[in-house]
Parts: sequence; C-alpha cells; structure tokens
Amino acid sequence: MLLSGTIEIAGMVLTATVDVEPLKPKRKYVSFCPNVGENGKWRAYKVADGRNKHLGYYDNETDALQAVAQGVNLASTVRDARKGVYRIQRSKGFMWRSTYVPAVGRALRLGDYATQGAAILVRDVVARRCGGVPLVVDYEMPLGFVSNAIARSYITEAVPVPGTDEIAEYGRRVDELSGVVREGMSVTALVASGHLAALTIPPELWRVQQPSRSGRSPFDEL
Repeated sequence: MLLSGTIEIAGMVLTATVDVEPLKPKRKYVSFCPNVGENGKWRAYKVADGRNKHLGYYDNETDALQAVAQGVNLASTVRDARKGVYRIQRSKGFMWRSTYVPAVGRALRLGDYATQGAAILVRDVVARRCGGVPLVVDYEMPLGFVSNAIARSYITEAVPVPGTDEIAEYGRRVDELSGVVREGMSVTALVASGHLAALTIPPELWRVQQPSRSGRSPFDEL
C-alpha cells in the first residue's frame, strides 16, 4: 500500500511516497496433525538455527502454545511416565514397542508385542540386568518367554523351564498391566488363543548363536 504526503524541511515543501506493507500475523509455531492419535493432536515447535525443533504433541492448542511460549517439550513428562513402552500403528491395528535406555550406551529396541503388559515385562528383564529400575518391582517374567534376541542376550543366568503356575501368573500379570480381564480362562485356553506364545525355551547356545546385530549387547564379542 502506497502512502503519499508532503513534508517541509528548511522552508522547502517536499513530496514523499512511502510503501507500507501490512503487518504479518504473528506466527504461532503450532499446527494441527489429524493423523496423530485417535482424534488428532496439536504439534508445537520452534525454529533454531534455521531448523524446526519438535516440542511435542498436545491434545489442545492451548497446551501447544504454552510449550511454544516456554520453548520446551512439556509432553516429555508423558514420555517419561511410559518408560520406553509405547503404542505403534500397524496396518491391521497396533502393537506395543518395548525399549530401554541403559545408563551407558544407546537405546535398546526389545521387540514389538501384542499387549502392553508383555512389552513392560520384557523391558523389566533388561532393566534389572543393566542396573535400572523395573516398572514392576515385585515380579519378573519367566525368562524362557523372552523371545527378543537383544533382550535374551542380557540373560547370563540359567533359564529354568516355567511350570504351570508360573505360566498362569505370567498371563495374569500381562492382563493386569494391559488392563484386560480374562476370568475363567485356563492356561490351555490362553495358549490356544495366542495370548501366551513361545512357551518353549531356546537352547542355552542362543547366547552365542544370536548376538545382537545392532552392537548393543554384552554378548556381541562371542
């Protein structure tokens, strides 16, 4: 937009024309992502060194704007609460991914599981052997049910064959952690339904035959 006018300087009347641009709306640094979560989420970000830095996903725009105002990821507390176990989308539904970050080294991916409870218990097996804090303090799953190669490589002790009571307790714990109620189902029914899978213990040589291919296992040198 052009603005024209006159100005008097030292007795001289001069004509001036100024090109004025309208004020641009202030950038919010938030955007709505309809494909995140069940109902969509608001993504917050900031620009640092010419690059966008992610500040988390939020259920509403107000929370996202708060994260932008503070310049920090306020959703990180939610991520800390789940302790490396989170839901991932699959073409025919979703699964639960189990991960663990040891005090020294990179994050470990411990496999994808049909239930949240199974993912938590596998994570706890590795956490205990890395000096970490398990999510379920009073229980450890039968080691024979650990199917992920990276998680198995952290098991240095002998692996006993789980008994019927241990299998039933494992199923109960998985259901409890997953928020599932399965009243009146026997161990046989759980196995037949696929709820308890891989009830056979791999041979003791799996420690040397299946080292981690990602370079994150204490048995990689074998």
